[in-house]
Amino acid sequence: MWQGLQSITDYKKKTSPVTDQDVLLPGRLNHFFARFEDNTVPLTRPATKTCGLSFTAADVRKTFRRVNPRKAAGPDGIPSRAFRACADQLAGVFTDIFNQSLSQSVVPTCFKRATIVPVAKKAKVTEL
Repeated sequence: MWQGLQSITDYKKKTSPVTDQDVLLPGRLNHFFARFEDNTVPLTRPATKTCGLSFTAADVRKTFRRVNPRKAAGPDGIPSRAFRACADQLAGVFTDIFNQSLSQSVVPTCFKRATIVPVAKKAKVTEL
């Protein structure tokens, strides 16, 4: 049936062979995003300013419970549903980490990592 429709409408299938560019794309994307990561540590610490901000365990617990369980895990591999399910147990520990980070004006290196997954766009109907 499809062959008949194609011959009637003189449809020509657009081919998109895999090129060397397609094979190199993941490496180029990795290089592009890796340039934003800065692993250098300053030799001296900047003067700390007390901003007066702090988190409570209730704040952290509430935020963990609002995490979307359908989102993918981060670079640590911990699924988002684990934060939601264990909010009561994790709130105290993370509250201490967050408050130490604020008081020292330093963000832990592990909090600066991200996982970037390029997702191909779906083909348009006109390209089929």
